Amino acid sequence: MAPTSGTGKSLTSILSLSIMEWKIGWRTLMFRLIVSAVALYGFSIGGEPGRGVALSAYSTAEAACLYLGFGAIVWMSLVAVRETTLRTDILVFSKPQPGEWLALSKFVGAYLQLLAFLLAMFIGSMISRMFAGGLLGFEAYIVQYFRAAAVLFFASTAAYMLALLFDSALAGTTVGLYWLLIQSGKSFLGKFYFPTYSQNLAAYIPLGLALLCATLYFYRKSRRGNRLPAVWVSYGVPVFALIAAWQFWTVIRNGHDPEVWLNPAMERMGDQDAAVGLRAAGFLLPDQNGKLTGLSDFNGKILVIALWSPRDPDSVMLLDRLNEIQARFASQGVQPIAVTICEDTGATATFARGEALRYPVVADWGTYNAPRGTDFSPIATAYRTTTLPTVIITDRRRNVKDILSGIESYDGAGVLSRVQDRLKEEPK
Repeated sequence: MAPTSGTGKSLTSILSLSIMEWKIGWRTLMFRLIVSAVALYGFSIGGEPGRGVALSAYSTAEAACLYLGFGAIVWMSLVAVRETTLRTDILVFSKPQPGEWLALSKFVGAYLQLLAFLLAMFIGSMISRMFAGGLLGFEAYIVQYFRAAAVLFFASTAAYMLALLFDSALAGTTVGLYWLLIQSGKSFLGKFYFPTYSQNLAAYIPLGLALLCATLYFYRKSRRGNRLPAVWVSYGVPVFALIAAWQFWTVIRNGHDPEVWLNPAMERMGDQDAAVGLRAAGFLLPDQNGKLTGLSDFNGKILVIALWSPRDPDSVMLLDRLNEIQARFASQGVQPIAVTICEDTGATATFARGEALRYPVVADWGTYNAPRGTDFSPIATAYRTTTLPTVIITDRRRNVKDILSGIESYDGAGVLSRVQDRLKEEPK
C-alpha cells in the first residue's frame, strides 16, 4: 500500500477530531434542549402568508441571522475556552497533532453543531408552513438556509478568534456588541457593515476565512517551536484578507448608499418625478434572473408597477395579486412589474422563486438604511412613495393614471377594477 501523503494525514486527522468534537456537543443535554427550542421557535414564525414559502423562508433566515447569530457568538466563545475552563488543556495538548489542527477541528465540530441548530429552526418553520399553506417554492428555504449559514460562519470565526487568542469567553462575546450596534444604529450605518445582506456575503465569507487562518497561525505559537505552520494557514491570512477587501470595495463602488457612496445611475433615477398625469419614472434594474429590465421593454402595454418590501407581510398579498393580473390580463396587453424595495438585493430572487411569480421582479439595489422613512429608495422617491406597498397603473404611453397605496393596492376588487377600467378606455 502506498504511504499516505502529509496532506492526506492532515485532512484525516482534522476530520476525525472534528467528528469527535461534534459528538461531544451532540451527546449533551444542552445541545438537545437548544435543538428543541430553536425548532419550536422556527415553528412559531414559519406559518407566514402567501401562495408560496418565500416569506416563511426569508423571515426564518432573518431571525436566524439575528438571534442564532448572537447565539453563535456565545457558543463559539464557550467552546474556545472549554479546555482551559475544565483544566483539560494539558491533556489535550499532550497529543502529537499540531496546534492548528486541534484548533481547526474544534472550530469545525462546533460550527457543525450550529448548522444543526439552524437546520432545526428551518425544519420547524417548514412544518409550520406546511400546515399553513403548503410548500410551493420549497427551494427558497435552501437558498435562505445557506445565506444564514454564511452569516453564522462570520460570527463564529470572529468570536472564536478573540476567545481563543485571549483565552477568555468574555473577549469572544464582545463580537455581540457589533451585532447590537448594527441593529440599533441601522439608520446611520452604510450597508456594507451588515453581514446579513446577501450582496455582502462575498466579502464576509473570505473575511471569516482570514480571521480563522489568523487564529490558527497565532494560537500557541510557542508549542509549535521552530516548525512552520501549514502553508494554507500562512498564506490564507493575506490572501483571504485581500479578497475580502476587494469585495468590500466592489460592494461599495457598485452600490448606492448616501452614507458612503452615491451612484450616479441611482441619483438620476431618483431625480425623476412621477405623479398622476405625469410620465412614469423609468428605471433599469436587474430582475430575478439577473437580466436588466426597464419600462421601455414593455412599450404599448398598460403597466402595473408595484413597489413592495419583503419586510412587509402585506406586500406578499400584492405579489399574489399581480400573479392574478398577469394570468387574467396579459393577453390584453397588461404587464405587472414588481420593484423590490429592500437593502438585501437577494430578496428579489427568493420571493420570485418562492412565490412562483411569472412576471418581472426587479431589485432596487439603491435602497439604503435611511434615518427618515421617506428617504429609503431612489425609485420610491421618484414615485413620491412613503407607504408600502404601492401600485402605479399607467396607460399604454406610460403616463401615470392611478396610484394605490396600502390595503387598496392589494385589495382584489380595488386594483382589479382599476385595471379593467383602464382596459375599457384602451382596449388592445
